[in-house]
Amino acid sequence: MEFRGNRWYKCDLHLHTPVSKCFPNKEVTAKEWVQTCLDKGLEVVAVTDHNSGNNIDQIIEASKGTNLTVFPGVEITCDTSKVHLLILFDKDKRTSDINAFLHYCGIQDHKFAEQDATTDENETIFTIADKANSRGALVIPAHIDEYNGVSETSNQTIINFFSKTYINGVQVVNKELYNQDSYPPQERLKALRERYPLINEDLVRKWSNAVKLAKDSNKAILTFSDNPSGLGESTHGLWGIGSRYTWIKMDEDVSLESLRHALLMPEQRIRNDFEYQENPYNKPELIIKELVIEKTSLNEEGPLHIQFNPQLNTIIGGRGTGKSAIHRIIRGLFDYNSDLGDFSELLKEQTSFFKQAEIARGEEEKKGILTNETVIEFFLERLGRTYKINYSNFQGGRFNKSFFKLNEEGIFEESTDSILELFKAEIYSQKQIYHIATRPNALREKIDQSIDSLDETLTAIKDRQHKYFETTAKIRTIKDRIDRKGKIEVEKNDIQERLLEFKEKGYQTILNKQKEAEADNSRLQVVINDLEQKEISLREFMEEFTYPDIDSFKFTADAEEELKMILARNTTEFQNVITKLTEASITLSKAKESLSNAISSSIWNHNYQEIKNEYNIVQETLSKKDLEDLGNIENLSNQLTDKENELADITKDEEELQSLSEELVAISNSYLELRKRVTSLRREFLQTVLTDTPNIRIEVQPFRDSENYESKLRNILQKPDTFIEDFKTIISFVFNGNAEKKTKELREVITSVKNSGANNERFTGRFNNLIQGLNDEQMDKISLLYPEDKIEVKYKANEASGFKSISNASAGQKTSAILTFLLSYGSSPLLLDQPEDDLDNQLIYDLIVDRLANSKNKRQIIAVTHNANIPVNGDSEWIVAMNSESKDVEVLCQGSIENESIKDAICNIMEGGREAFQLRAKRYKIEI
Repeated sequence: MEFRGNRWYKCDLHLHTPVSKCFPNKEVTAKEWVQTCLDKGLEVVAVTDHNSGNNIDQIIEASKGTNLTVFPGVEITCDTSKVHLLILFDKDKRTSDINAFLHYCGIQDHKFAEQDATTDENETIFTIADKANSRGALVIPAHIDEYNGVSETSNQTIINFFSKTYINGVQVVNKELYNQDSYPPQERLKALRERYPLINEDLVRKWSNAVKLAKDSNKAILTFSDNPSGLGESTHGLWGIGSRYTWIKMDEDVSLESLRHALLMPEQRIRNDFEYQENPYNKPELIIKELVIEKTSLNEEGPLHIQFNPQLNTIIGGRGTGKSAIHRIIRGLFDYNSDLGDFSELLKEQTSFFKQAEIARGEEEKKGILTNETVIEFFLERLGRTYKINYSNFQGGRFNKSFFKLNEEGIFEESTDSILELFKAEIYSQKQIYHIATRPNALREKIDQSIDSLDETLTAIKDRQHKYFETTAKIRTIKDRIDRKGKIEVEKNDIQERLLEFKEKGYQTILNKQKEAEADNSRLQVVINDLEQKEISLREFMEEFTYPDIDSFKFTADAEEELKMILARNTTEFQNVITKLTEASITLSKAKESLSNAISSSIWNHNYQEIKNEYNIVQETLSKKDLEDLGNIENLSNQLTDKENELADITKDEEELQSLSEELVAISNSYLELRKRVTSLRREFLQTVLTDTPNIRIEVQPFRDSENYESKLRNILQKPDTFIEDFKTIISFVFNGNAEKKTKELREVITSVKNSGANNERFTGRFNNLIQGLNDEQMDKISLLYPEDKIEVKYKANEASGFKSISNASAGQKTSAILTFLLSYGSSPLLLDQPEDDLDNQLIYDLIVDRLANSKNKRQIIAVTHNANIPVNGDSEWIVAMNSESKDVEVLCQGSIENESIKDAICNIMEGGREAFQLRAKRYKIEI
């Protein structure tokens, strides 16, 4: 079993075996028959031979050990009308039970298996159906749109028969009659004649009428094969098994009671093959499978083990049974406390609950459920793979987590998959839902969180904001440079005039000659200084250029005389080197002196002295400032170049400013278009998810959220609660008319006050001063400030009433409207804690139950509830009843509503017991 509780089964509940006389191949064995059913993918079948139960025991025996569930049954032919009824019994019945029923209806053994055998002439379809019902069997009128169907009787007979409370399903054969509106009468007749050559218009009308009456009576429309032996054949055989079928949702332990419940709720539990050829249900990507909680203060006696179905799960129990503990534990395990940020009371309750156990105020109040020995196992399934998370070692708000994955052998092995990052669930209490209903911002945030494609647009909006602020910063920098243009031009002209003056008086020529001569002199001085340094270096080298003291050497006696003679000869050679070094030193000194003399007597030196004299005369003539400028004439020239370059850059800046200004407009327009794109995405999302929700309408009004706009503007101005009158003026101005247009006009007013310094008569003097003191960053933010979209929720109480704003609704109506919306979309697990609080039963039935029925086909729902409408009329696939008699938090029973213990629990917990329920029914004059 993949999961617990109700699931869909592929069913063919009208099948014949070789016992039927019109099943020509009598060699087919029970084992072959069962295997054919399995090969066709059938999971639940019924043996319904014509007026006989003789092969039931063999078929049931052959099905043992397989996944095939077999209902014993019979296709009985009623009285002279020869109307066929399918009579299905529970799985524990056998051939003897079916044959005894046939005897009860007046069919004797010698008539068994004959298609044209009939019940006693005193029996009618009504008496046969009553007899079947009295024996706990189900009655399904067979092929009502074909020969031997109830269409063979009168219109009133059909109406009366369908009014039987225990007849809740009929077999329909022809698609043209099932979808009558899609086939005009002549088209219908033509199509049916291909299968029934002798059919006429009168018969088509009768068959069509039978189907219409069944639909009008809200009967489950069932499609079964009646296993023909071949295409278009009227005899039976293996060929046709499973060629027609119905998907039926029943308990994990299929029973006749489970089938009875399915027929009572066809919209939720029946899918015929006219509509669905494949399984009508696909599990969502992520589901919670199981939760095992050990050794908390809630369950000291033993582990709390709760299993879940992929669809609707309801947890029921009286006060104090801990039914809400499951949601609170899951919230704590996955640290979903951030969702409670706006609810200090709920957050306090949650943090006090999911923490280390302690006793406060003596023994009066226990806080915290976790102990050092607490172990919690959380099982989930993602994309068909089962994972387990082990939580242990709960200490000081921290705990260990271990991750496991179920392998193909059915064993959990450690996993490195990022399970926590992939797990996402939504948890709501009634208070949270009401909060969303009363705060537009909260609803808008919830809508935005649910739009998958919105993140890309919001990222683009942030990029546009960043680009806008970056561009305005560039523009301000460029404008600052451009503002210096006049000053730079004056400075440039001053330098040009100074340089021109020096040039006209020849000072610049003298200065240039002097600089050139000094440069030559400096180069010559480098050579002279180098020779002097080499002379010093050679002298210092000669002082250290000595031979070792060989007299201090101690040689061996035998070698001393010879070695000293060798060294003495070498000393003489070394002395010759010293002589040559001395001569070289003298030569170097003469070379230096010769160079100095040559320079002093040169024509160059003569000219150099004249240039120095001319320069000295200029120095005596000019002022100190002139001399400084003249000395820095090169620097002045460089300054002139710099100023010219600065002016050239400013010219480029002026061109770039024009380009950036155009770019800024484009960025601003792009930003606005992206904001409008967000509005469109919100509208598209709501239109999609509310398509099948006729009682709720959610409108997105572009740029109409005045509260949000005031809050953001106050945040920019850093004035959270002052200037009340001025803000009233602003809100009145912006939201009286086209808010987009008015926002731009307000921006122009603020910009004018800021730039001109002149007050605007709309505002008080203090507010004008505030505007004039705004910095550039604040003005940039105001430039991109638009009101948020306003989310307007409307509802209608019934079909006759019109839509009304939720703002004028009661607390229950507000909660029901938002809960209906939350149930209209999403695929991740949804955990609801007593969402029906504040709702009356009519609202729950009219709105919530319908949404639950739709939502559970797309996502898993786990609802804690004390209202019977949710598990019963919501057709919960799995119900967990908590034990009110135990001091621990303990499961009393788990299962589907078909389970007797679950029925009793619902009746006792939610209806006050069977007697109370029956008494109310009597007082309401309702037959039960």
